[in-house]
Amino acid sequence: MNIKSVICIFAVIIISSCAKNQAVTQGGADPCPTEEQLRQFFSSSYEFEISAQKNILSFQEKGYRDVAGGVSVSGFMEIKGEDKLEYDHLFFDGTWYKRKDLKRETYNQPVDPTGIIENSIIGGLKHLSHEKGIHRYEIEMNVAVVDPLNYSAKGILTVDDKMSRMTLEADKSQVDYRIILKKKNFKPVKVPKEAMLSCGFSGSKKDVEILGMRLEEANAGSVKNKKAELTMSDFSIAEAFLEEDSLSFYSYEYVDPSYEGDCIAFVQGDVRNTLVKTEKLFTVKSSDYEVFPKGREYEVVFKNVNAERNERMVMAAGNFAFPAEYEPNTKNLRIGGLNEEEMLLLLSLAEYPYLNGKTELIKEE
Repeated sequence: MNIKSVICIFAVIIISSCAKNQAVTQGGADPCPTEEQLRQFFSSSYEFEISAQKNILSFQEKGYRDVAGGVSVSGFMEIKGEDKLEYDHLFFDGTWYKRKDLKRETYNQPVDPTGIIENSIIGGLKHLSHEKGIHRYEIEMNVAVVDPLNYSAKGILTVDDKMSRMTLEADKSQVDYRIILKKKNFKPVKVPKEAMLSCGFSGSKKDVEILGMRLEEANAGSVKNKKAELTMSDFSIAEAFLEEDSLSFYSYEYVDPSYEGDCIAFVQGDVRNTLVKTEKLFTVKSSDYEVFPKGREYEVVFKNVNAERNERMVMAAGNFAFPAEYEPNTKNLRIGGLNEEEMLLLLSLAEYPYLNGKTELIKEE
């Protein structure tokens, strides 16, 4: 059996050996993050290092998971004296790509690091202690990647109070296995995407530069030869987010879908949920955020937002509106109901507002 066959077998075992989630068992009086909060770390954007060794098998991976679930990974799997597979790949939209030439990878695919990480805990967790800003948990760890016969080992999970760094380490008497995760916001991995729309544009020289930066950051296209080449098929979404001058929040009132006044917007683009923007409350320019998958949608949470007003609000881009909520106690600002394209365009809008807000896309007929 060669190492490629071993990787396929391990991938199946890693996923199938993970039991249903259980609640955190509190070992002491200290308040501790819940299991749901801990597992949210696995679906965030983070830097990772995975290292494992048992007997003649060694495995290492490092890289990052981006805000949209894409992966950059380099590493190797080696059976000492027999075979070694090295890789340096990107994962996007269900496909592996070689980093060197960005060609699709069919045969030498890495072991998916996000699969290893998301299935790293078997069963529940027991909170052991909270000292010097670090929580410690006792866990049963999925080690199938290097020990498929036993597949589990006792281990310790540690995480800081800010939920910015997590380590999972197996008992060394059973297996040498460790995962280190550091929460960071990584932009989408850049892989070939076909241009689906070509648009003209108008605006100042500086704002046109910002338009190009927004497209690049959102992995949504580029500005070339005085054209905006977009890798999305829905012009209305592109127009709404790319023409908006800044990330803006509004108070609102619901109205009948037949309403024909000014300042109309539709919640998540649904005309059945029609509202009127009554007042612009504030704008946000920020790169301090977290992204959380919610099924097929995403929630973006901006941190350390000092909003002077807190009332019922939506975030609006063009005539698209999305539910928003400000939490004064935590200074978190939440925007939900976004698909992947909308989420990435929103993040680029938050980081790169226009200077004069007059950039306009011109659709080619």
